Amino acid sequence: MDTPRRIMLVDGSDATRKMVGQLLRKQLKDVEVVCFHTAREALGTLKLEHFDLISTALALPDMDGMAFTDELRKIGGHESTPVIVVSGDAAGLKGGEDSEVTAFFDKSRGIKALVEFIADHLPAGNGGSAGTMPENPRVLYVEDSLTAAMAVKRILGKHGVEAVHVMTAEEALELLQGSEPFDLLVSDLFLPGRMSGADLVRQIRHGLKLDGQALPILMITVDGSGEAEYRKLLDSGANDYVTKPLAEATFVDKLTTLLSATA
Repeated sequence: MDTPRRIMLVDGSDATRKMVGQLLRKQLKDVEVVCFHTAREALGTLKLEHFDLISTALALPDMDGMAFTDELRKIGGHESTPVIVVSGDAAGLKGGEDSEVTAFFDKSRGIKALVEFIADHLPAGNGGSAGTMPENPRVLYVEDSLTAAMAVKRILGKHGVEAVHVMTAEEALELLQGSEPFDLLVSDLFLPGRMSGADLVRQIRHGLKLDGQALPILMITVDGSGEAEYRKLLDSGANDYVTKPLAEATFVDKLTTLLSATA
């Protein structure tokens, strides 16, 4: 069954969010529209969930829409997501060639025109962003908490993923140096022993010479670490990350995206 395309609306006006959301749901039958009042609320959700398009007002209660766009581009998984900025001076903003904004919309054109504009920029539905999971994928899963491991293994099993669980980075490296093939590595960031999850990522990329295509890596970390820490994790060689508490839909979406890329 196809996954609905997900649209994020960020606007300080309750009335605008309600009207645009209602019209989008009416015009586009296969969408899920999630609304936010502030940029901070939206950014917190973007760390956990994937969206196929983001529409934001230029003037937000807590942040400029352009700054919001710059911040969301730093979050893994939304580097190329279409972002529309709605402004009363869209023509004046179009000169910013270095902007991370996909398109600007002049709000004087009205709500109905905005809905059509969003629909035109929304990627075509194709089972969501995750793609198709390969048959019988094998995942190497690194987690020292047995309680957390049981929960994640249950999710993986439900989606047809075989999980080989180890508790330390050292054990994971030993398996990766052997003959067992793995399609993906899922690892907690904080691990016992000498090596952390970040150390494991660096060793895989630089020691074992396995790039992000040969062995995608999905890291599990804590929410609230800060944008610099999340960016550092991606720069070290991780393909993507999810945060605790783990949201199953987000986890499975990112898992499938990474597995389908190597299928």
